[in-house]
Amino acid sequence: MSVENKFVKYKEDVAKLLDYFECSEGCEKCKNVREKNDIDVDMYPFWIQNKDYPDKIAIAPCNKGVEIAKALAEQKRSLFIYLVDAGQMDDQEAVELYASFLGNVELLEEQSKSFTGTEKSYGNLIIDMKDIFMLLSYMSYDEANKEEAQRYFDRALGMN
Repeated sequence: MSVENKFVKYKEDVAKLLDYFECSEGCEKCKNVREKNDIDVDMYPFWIQNKDYPDKIAIAPCNKGVEIAKALAEQKRSLFIYLVDAGQMDDQEAVELYASFLGNVELLEEQSKSFTGTEKSYGNLIIDMKDIFMLLSYMSYDEANKEEAQRYFDRALGMN
């Protein structure tokens, strides 16, 4: 299965996440990247970084990309707190993992200040597709309708 086909199977889910962030068409920076690199996948600020690892998704250093990365950091913080409270993760390990991810988000934010989308190369943040599903679970949670959040959570777990 080609990289594009593997990404297409996630397209509806990724589109839903982009809708949460009101980023369904991509910003001018992302459009520049698409034009410059002749990329036909319209899921910016996300793209597959390496065709050998289609479950690894890059986030562009645009404003919405940074916003999504910050939401991922918040979701990870909540997850780490839960794991520590449940005794499934050591406090120190949780702090180190969170600090590492937060540092990467800060680097992405710094990169976004000068990013135009016309650069030959630029920094980005690499995440797993399961992180997208975890964030969708986190963002779609509704007390009255827990099924959708649970479905995304299950999909994230199934990607391990």
